[in-house]
Amino acid sequence: MTTNAQEMFDLSLALEIELSDLTELLASTLETELSDLIESLAAIQRLLSKLNALRPDSLTSDE
Repeated sequence: MTTNAQEMFDLSLALEIELSDLTELLASTLETELSDLIESLAAIQRLLSKLNALRPDSLTSDE
């Protein structure tokens, strides 16, 4: 291989490794963030259920 071709090959390999590392980092970050979001949404749902249970019946009916 010529020097230029070898350099292009080396750069391509380095880029592939960096992209792989970035993909793994993004996947890990998204998994953590989504897990936190799901926990927060579940907590909000529990709080809304408690609030709804405390509402007087007169506020929950349309009559």
